[in-house]
Amino acid sequence: PAGLTNLGMALARPSSAVCAALLEPSASCSFKPYSPWSFSSCCSSSSKRVLEDEFTTKLAKEYQTTFEVCLTSNYQTGVVKEGETHPLAKMLAAGLNVTLNTDDPSISQITLGNEYRLAEQELKIPQTTIKECILAGARAAFLPDNDKAKLVASLKKELKLN
Repeated sequence: PAGLTNLGMALARPSSAVCAALLEPSASCSFKPYSPWSFSSCCSSSSKRVLEDEFTTKLAKEYQTTFEVCLTSNYQTGVVKEGETHPLAKMLAAGLNVTLNTDDPSISQITLGNEYRLAEQELKIPQTTIKECILAGARAAFLPDNDKAKLVASLKKELKLN
């Protein structure tokens, strides 16, 4: 649909809130140019910059674009500068579809647990919100619908969410 194409273009065009690097992602990046469904913030500044443009934020929310946020990586790579607050809380408050991820656990020496603790302890994101981010990841998984539904149901049970 045209709306999805417009969202992909809005998120990828250099003049928008999202950096031009989205057009030429690194070889290790999971981002696919112009994909309206998933933008990996592990390899770009999309998580930070999507909030700078109201139109882009609105489209991302409307189409439930998934933003894969890697907190530790964002700090290590300088996407979020030292002493600067990560935009995760603002992204969630804006109603964006956010998942928490690790970029490269073997290099950063972190696990998802580390990222969840960072979100809760440093960014003051409530546990219930972190659990919703976990479900958002399952809902955005590239799985057949039946498998995805089973995964979401299993996680809801494990996380004690109704």
